[in-house]
Amino acid sequence: MEPWIPVAVLPNASVRKPIAMDDIALLPPTDPRVKAAGHRQPRLLNFICRFSDAFGQKIEPSILMIRESAPPHFLGTSPVAGFRDAVSISVIAGGRAVKVTHNSGMPRPIWAECLSIYPWMLDKFGDDLTTNNSSMLGVHELDLFHGQSVPGFTTANIDQSDVDRPLFAELSRRWVRRFGSENVEWEDRAIFRSLNMAYQASMMPGGQEATFYDIGRLITLWVSAMEILIHAGTGGGAYKSGVMDLLDSAPWCDDRLKVLAHPVPKTKRTTQDRTLASSVYFSIDALRSDFMHGNDVTDEQLVTNNGTHLLHVAASLYRTALATKIGVLPPVFEDGDDFDEVEFLDKFSAYSDWKDTQRRHERAILKAMALPNSNNQ
Repeated sequence: MEPWIPVAVLPNASVRKPIAMDDIALLPPTDPRVKAAGHRQPRLLNFICRFSDAFGQKIEPSILMIRESAPPHFLGTSPVAGFRDAVSISVIAGGRAVKVTHNSGMPRPIWAECLSIYPWMLDKFGDDLTTNNSSMLGVHELDLFHGQSVPGFTTANIDQSDVDRPLFAELSRRWVRRFGSENVEWEDRAIFRSLNMAYQASMMPGGQEATFYDIGRLITLWVSAMEILIHAGTGGGAYKSGVMDLLDSAPWCDDRLKVLAHPVPKTKRTTQDRTLASSVYFSIDALRSDFMHGNDVTDEQLVTNNGTHLLHVAASLYRTALATKIGVLPPVFEDGDDFDEVEFLDKFSAYSDWKDTQRRHERAILKAMALPNSNNQ
């Protein structure tokens, strides 16, 4: 087996199966790549076994590893963070959509803390623990270490069904383009800049001290993530009309989300008909402006008419905008092609994956706006 290098642990996530790109992966402790690394560095397994929650209950962190033969560009902090951010949106956005549609009846990961990287890690020799962050640069002895998950946060179980496979597959290709070379296109740079903002937007509003204004800060970050996504580059800009154009062009399944039937202010005196998603985004953007400029904001503005929190709806809007931007589209079945059963089954499977995830977010947007789910698509 080709060696893989352990680079970080995530004690707040318990992945059941690998979440992997070609050269980087988030793995459970039982994965053969982790065990092989443990044979080469016996203290790695000792380190992994030293984690517990605040009450001493043992937990098994997930391990982030990189293929030893991976290009050198992949070994820096930014590629690792970019991978984590791609995993985060591929898991968290779907969890938020399920929370909206099922009223929390189906537990799924919805907060980005589950994918926070632990600040201490074994050094490359497998001897001591090291940390290097904005607060400190340190070295310490493994024998004195007692790792903990985040207090006040339940370790999240992440199954394969939690991962947005079509989105993650395309982000995997974009990750290679973004971090595999020094010559990076603006769009690929913007995508991972946006993903990093979305990761921060996916955090909990706070702990015991969380306030109304903490929610406003996160809503602001969601809007910023979407604006970064459509920024045209040097000399260009990002405007809410550009985000709404992207949402209007999304490959919606439900006809009610396709139709341009929702008046949205265009100027002080005129309106423009937009999709339902764009009208929701306009409300979120207006809420962002009120928070940012110190205007009066009420609790009622944070939820839709049926009580759905805009903080959760924003995640589905972002996923839709991101997927549309990077071309996560259903496979095309061409008329007149020679019939190949294997190819047809592959395309049908890919189409099912695409539609399942797309409809998950459509149902959340419809539910948020008090519209019933439609079975016509």
